[in-house]
Amino acid sequence: MGRSLLPLLGLVSLAGCSYDWNSHGSGGADAHAEAEAGPPTDSAVSMDAPPGDVGVDSSPMDSSVVEAEAGPDCAALVAQLQADFQAAQVCSVIDPTACKSVSDECGCHVPVGKMGSAATTAFLGAVSQFNAAQCDKASVCPDACAVPLEACPTADGGPSGFCLQ
Repeated sequence: MGRSLLPLLGLVSLAGCSYDWNSHGSGGADAHAEAEAGPPTDSAVSMDAPPGDVGVDSSPMDSSVVEAEAGPDCAALVAQLQADFQAAQVCSVIDPTACKSVSDECGCHVPVGKMGSAATTAFLGAVSQFNAAQCDKASVCPDACAVPLEACPTADGGPSGFCLQ
């Protein structure tokens, strides 16, 4: 009887090796076994391989990697700096801490509407990106830095204004 089961066990083993794990059966005992076993694994990857050593990286590419390979887009960084600086200069006329200064991409002190605000944080992030990209500052930096005024005047008499530089 032991010899008669040996060919049957061999056949069952071969059938298990040729199972299409991507077919995801429609139910029954196989579906229950698949659910308990977890997601299928790639048999080409050794279980002894160190974590992360899976061959092909299918994760989305980080834009900073593309930028590093292609070089920084300084014109886009300058445009982002200008937009973020303009947004960061909006201030509240009733805030006594409005229009304190921070360093810009040129090392000049420039006024921002509110320290720690989302707009100021975005501007400081843009300054860091510009400086890290090592773009040419000659086209964006003045010969001499202006002294910022710590004032928040309003043009229309409303509660918000724009920091003067």
